[in-house]
Amino acid sequence: MRHELAIQGLLAPSLLLCMATGLILWTLIDRALTGADLWRWFWRPPLARLALLAALVAAVALMAPDF
Repeated sequence: MRHELAIQGLLAPSLLLCMATGLILWTLIDRALTGADLWRWFWRPPLARLALLAALVAAVALMAPDF
């Protein structure tokens, strides 16, 4: 991902799209885990949520084609 995205004439890094996609996926997974009350099994749930977000953004960035 070496290029910028032109959004309404504003140049944004392509990682911004990966971050937005990862954030949407994170929200869906977080709601599912919260509904099932699975966050209580983690020692530090906020740290686990941050790690989940980082892993999702990295996975989306690795699967994204080279712009």
